[in-house]
Amino acid sequence: MKSPMLVNATFFFLFVFLLATTLPSTKAINLIDADGNAMVSGLSYYMIPVANGNGGGITLGQTGGDTCPLTILQDADSSSTGLPVKLSDMGGIYHVEQDSPIRLEFVGNNVPSCVPSPALWGQVDQNLKIVNSVTDFRFQESAPDKTTYVISECLHYDVFQCSRVKSVDKKLVVSTSGKPLVVKFKRAYVNSERDSWSIV
Repeated sequence: MKSPMLVNATFFFLFVFLLATTLPSTKAINLIDADGNAMVSGLSYYMIPVANGNGGGITLGQTGGDTCPLTILQDADSSSTGLPVKLSDMGGIYHVEQDSPIRLEFVGNNVPSCVPSPALWGQVDQNLKIVNSVTDFRFQESAPDKTTYVISECLHYDVFQCSRVKSVDKKLVVSTSGKPLVVKFKRAYVNSERDSWSIV
């Protein structure tokens, strides 16, 4: 006759095995650039909208009473790749992953000198502009293409308070309705960056 302790241990390990094999996978999914490479945190990429004939890459421009180009928008030139954007995983993870909090920052010699450094993305009213605080952005795959993504901005690092980014008259705005902006990423080499671990 088996001891109660052995029977309990057997049921416990059987329960753990069944739990592990039936739960959905929580494996992280890396963002993939236009060349098919997994994107690395701390490196720079051009963010290029995929809608043809609707403007070029993401850049900075002057709107309203701005005396310096602080508004994040699409370049009017459809052949432009825009300004390089550094994507940094806020959890210190090596690869940039879907649905992970990401800090976005314009980098490179073509960022106007009047723009604050670091040139961090953030929300002012509904518009995306350069701000002096870190904002939580997240990316989700835009099916069926595995290399195009929609962007969300999340308030207070809360996944239940995220709104999609879209383009309105070339300006990037945050909204809970309307068609989201879909982008792809093209590697940008800024200040001799290499495809290796970069400290955030």
